[in-house]
Amino acid sequence: MRSWRQIRVQETVDAIKAIGAGNFVLGTDLGQTGNLTPADGLQLFVAQLMAQGISMDQVKLMGREVPDALLMG
Repeated sequence: MRSWRQIRVQETVDAIKAIGAGNFVLGTDLGQTGNLTPADGLQLFVAQLMAQGISMDQVKLMGREVPDALLMG
């Protein structure tokens, strides 16, 4: 998996700002040996997003509301 290009946090922030947090789902594919746990990785990612100007409301939208709408209709 190390051969995949890693997306910089700023690229994600730019995309969120360009198309809106309502079009994103926060998630993780972490948990493999040698990587952070999913919970730790997601916490780190959210902290990095917020350090780049993404608000807590946007995080809640991407992490709760959008997935809820997709799953529950």
